[in-house]
Amino acid sequence: MITLVALLLLAQAPEKLGTVFPKRAEVVLATQTGEWARLPLPEGVLSQVDRDLADVRLFDAAGGLVPFVVQRERTYDPESQVLLNMVAVSRQETPSGAGTPNRYEEVVMFNLPSTRARTPRLEFETTASRFVRHALIEAISTTGAVLGRMDTTLFRIPGVGEQLEVWLPALEQNATRLRLTLTGQDDGFLSPMAHATFAERGPRETSLEWPLTDAPRTEGTQTVYRLGKPRGVVPMRLSVKTTTPWFNRVVTVRNGSAVLGEGRVFRQAGTTPLERLELPLAALSDEGLEVRIENADSPPLEKLELALVVEQPELVFTVPSEQPVTLFFGGHRTRRANFDTSDLEVRLPFGLEASGLKPIATNPGYVPSSPLAEFRKAGAAVDVAAFPQQAWIRGVSATEVTSITFTASHAQTMSSDFRDLRLVDAQGLQWPYVLRESTASLPVALTPAKSPTPGHSSFTFQVGGRVQSLALVPPAGTPYFSRNTSLHFAAEGRRPEVVWTGWLTSNPSERGERTDLVLSLDGSSRGEGTYTLEFEDGGDAALEGLGLEATVKVPQLTALLAAGDYRAVWGAPAQRAPRYDVERVSEVLQELRSTPRPAEPTEKNAAFVAPSLLEATGGATRWLFWATLALAVVVLGGLTVRIARADPGAPPPAS
Repeated sequence: MITLVALLLLAQAPEKLGTVFPKRAEVVLATQTGEWARLPLPEGVLSQVDRDLADVRLFDAAGGLVPFVVQRERTYDPESQVLLNMVAVSRQETPSGAGTPNRYEEVVMFNLPSTRARTPRLEFETTASRFVRHALIEAISTTGAVLGRMDTTLFRIPGVGEQLEVWLPALEQNATRLRLTLTGQDDGFLSPMAHATFAERGPRETSLEWPLTDAPRTEGTQTVYRLGKPRGVVPMRLSVKTTTPWFNRVVTVRNGSAVLGEGRVFRQAGTTPLERLELPLAALSDEGLEVRIENADSPPLEKLELALVVEQPELVFTVPSEQPVTLFFGGHRTRRANFDTSDLEVRLPFGLEASGLKPIATNPGYVPSSPLAEFRKAGAAVDVAAFPQQAWIRGVSATEVTSITFTASHAQTMSSDFRDLRLVDAQGLQWPYVLRESTASLPVALTPAKSPTPGHSSFTFQVGGRVQSLALVPPAGTPYFSRNTSLHFAAEGRRPEVVWTGWLTSNPSERGERTDLVLSLDGSSRGEGTYTLEFEDGGDAALEGLGLEATVKVPQLTALLAAGDYRAVWGAPAQRAPRYDVERVSEVLQELRSTPRPAEPTEKNAAFVAPSLLEATGGATRWLFWATLALAVVVLGGLTVRIARADPGAPPPAS
């Protein structure tokens, strides 16, 4: 009997898939139906989800999934860097009195290229070996109006480091120039050049600070923090805050045995204040962090506060007509969503306002245990002896979902629609599954064969299962060739049929793609037989050393299993395809995170009993049917003969 939980699963999408998410929040949309929307995920969401956002979904009011793209901090291709054209320069040196360095002011105007992207990253270049400059960067319109400004410090100090890279906030589209004003009291003029790379978003726009509250301890001359990390956080930098007026400390950040970041954080007093209070971090796992600050003979930093500058991903989607849109998240039980938009890079309209969330609430439909618990049960017994092939699936644990994968070698001996595939336990009970199809590659050996036609060369091979395509693999060093080719298939006792004809061309300079060496087939399962690949060589030398790769349809089973060992059995084409109750909730089942279990190599089923001639030809019922039909034919034939032999001219009998 299906329980209330199962009935919920059969209702609308949020009630089905939504039962696995403990939290939800309604989206406050900033755009209209059919328009782009972007939803930055706040701390309250990131602290409860997986770092790849696998346990995040959007639903519309009608219960449909809303596809989205996860937009993160952009990475930049150095080849797309643009050298900004310098259009005006002014310099002024002001004496500061005896014993004091002169004051230098340098104003440089750069043209901005026309671009739809909003966020520039500037990299300045100068030949000066040592300098510290206050930098004022202003975005200027065609009318001279200042559209935005940023204050920062540029420096290069031997033995300490340099800062010549600046992220600007999003620019207005009508910003056509950048004005850079540099002021300082040493080392002359810099004469800088500027390179720019533009993107939709930069790290300063897409980050938030995550305070670390763990108490530090002292180990020798070091201040040491051992920190936990929320699951969904992707740190980009470590931020240091302190009231110490000047310092220069080495900081090391580790993730287990891996060093994520190492460098100096410092603050220097002077006419141009100078500081670097962030340390870039490499990617890390979900393990905790260890931060070590080397104090040497100096006292520990005063009122020290550490924070992770974390990436703030956004969900980008098109606003559906059925509103409101609701975000369901958390639980760590679903796989990463793979919408057809997942690999897109979205160019959002300029100035698109961010959508937000109403207060996060507990999902009233959340089921803490497995929402599919009612379907984790064995089915009917199966006659294992009827299946000649088997493969073990060992060590299954009672996880939420198990995904059983097969190879092309397994699929060669299965029915074309996999109707003969069963998953059985030690007691011979079959366990329900949901079937999905994928493809796998299989190397195939080509055997040279004698061609009956002069000027032709032939190769034979065998491959079972539903072959989708065949790709020819020439050995390294094979010169260019282009041959008219045909592929024949011959089943035992039948005449060969042509299954493919066309030209195969190999160009060594383009062989990486191999698109011109692929034979696309119809995916039919042709049973046992032999393929013959024949090339029309003409006056060219016969091809040698060729290899072949077959792409074959393979099954993938998604199942709710108890802990233990299982066998997949197959090879009985007379079997009908099974039907299971779990198919009714296949949509939810395949959204849940699964534990992959590859099937072991194919082996013969020791319990297999070959069917008798009677069984192989349909059993007693079918034989009785054909016998009855034959008897009816004989009787009807006899009656027909008797009627035909009667004398049509004889008088009727006397009454």
